[in-house]
Amino acid sequence: MGRPRSRAPAVSWIAPALAGKPAEERQATPTEVLLQDKSGSSKSPARAYYMNKPLRILILEDQPADAELVTCELRKAGLEFVAKTVATENEFLAELRNSAPELILADYSLPGYHGLSALAAAQKQCPETPFIFVSGTLGEEKAIETLHLGATDYVFKQRLAQLGRVVQRALRERETIRMVRQAEQSVRELNLMLRATGAINALIVRERDPQRLLAEACHILVETRGYRFAWIGQVEPGSKRVVPMARAGKDADYLDAVTITWDETPTGQGPIGTAIRTGQPVVSQDMASEPRFAPWKAAAMARGFASMAMMPMIHGSRVLGAVAVYSGRTGAFHEEELELLKELAADLALALQSIEHEQERKRAEEHLRQVSNRLLLATEAAGIGIWDLDLLQDKLVWDDAMYRLYGTSPEQSTGAYEAWRAGVHPKDQARANEDLQMALRSQNGFHTEFRVLWPDKSVHYIKANGLVQRDAS
Repeated sequence: MGRPRSRAPAVSWIAPALAGKPAEERQATPTEVLLQDKSGSSKSPARAYYMNKPLRILILEDQPADAELVTCELRKAGLEFVAKTVATENEFLAELRNSAPELILADYSLPGYHGLSALAAAQKQCPETPFIFVSGTLGEEKAIETLHLGATDYVFKQRLAQLGRVVQRALRERETIRMVRQAEQSVRELNLMLRATGAINALIVRERDPQRLLAEACHILVETRGYRFAWIGQVEPGSKRVVPMARAGKDADYLDAVTITWDETPTGQGPIGTAIRTGQPVVSQDMASEPRFAPWKAAAMARGFASMAMMPMIHGSRVLGAVAVYSGRTGAFHEEELELLKELAADLALALQSIEHEQERKRAEEHLRQVSNRLLLATEAAGIGIWDLDLLQDKLVWDDAMYRLYGTSPEQSTGAYEAWRAGVHPKDQARANEDLQMALRSQNGFHTEFRVLWPDKSVHYIKANGLVQRDAS
């Protein structure tokens, strides 16, 4: 059922080592990607990344005039932002916890609070956020020391015109690091997905119980790939309901709180209903903003689901159900992983169809065995023998009862046909043979009576009935 797949190549990413250099010595990293607008003009990566939403900036400054000069320089640089200025430790820590700033600009020395303490708090609360010192009392030596302690950059208030350029560079670097980490994470997740699909395909080969197959597949997706929740639903015969057949994950009770169908009603308009109804994958990288997910949003958000992927299980023209996986972070599914999930759903559909055919074959064989046993009991009770004449092979086949009716046994004769010719009474042989030939010509069936002569010379009467069957050719 599994198909051989090429493994993803190992990819190494190296983040540019820029920390520890003063602003004047630091150059834009060559690995940055410039974005373009529709006219084809290049835009700064930092500005392009934030152009659809204002940048949230937290300013730690006890002098309102200096804070105003800072925001003025940022506007000159063309940045769209929303700034919050605080002057005390409590205000600063509260903003770190509540507002998730995307950039922090801090004075080095304030009454009752030190810039290095603010840096330490920011590194603990939001380590990915660029932290830039903007100070008039910070000397060159201390400024470089702040870089070693984790600050992103520094700007002297006497050179505030440099602020816009320094901020844009810091945002570019943060975006580059984010992209590098995202790529590294994608490679890790792809390798985990390859391990999961390999394990499930091995499971498909050996497991012939559909319930155990689906349950173990969900378990592997959660434990090996690391999804928060995984379940597999199948179409209920004769209805539009999607029946959960297997589930795995910490939030398995999620399915108890929702009703899922694949019809045109509101409960059928969700991702898995849509996937089954259309036969196409449905992916939401941000469930909180997905309108179609409204009927199930509250239950999903309460369990920490952030993104999901639904892959229909298709075999031929038949959609058997769908595989559903959930992640606790937005944007969790990249193209290569989605392709592997799609292939996995197809593998499971083929396995289920194969198991279904195998079960049907076993049921047919069992039914035939039961019919044969009943027929055997009936023929034995009635003293009836069954025979079959193959005209092409000129071969007559008897069951055991036929040998008893002719007073002989397979061991005492060279074959059923010879036993029949030798057993028919000499005076009845011509008529019996003529009746057989007439039946073959007319295809009306074979019905006759004749005497048989046993080896002990006793005479017995036989009534024979037969049907003529011809090959389709």
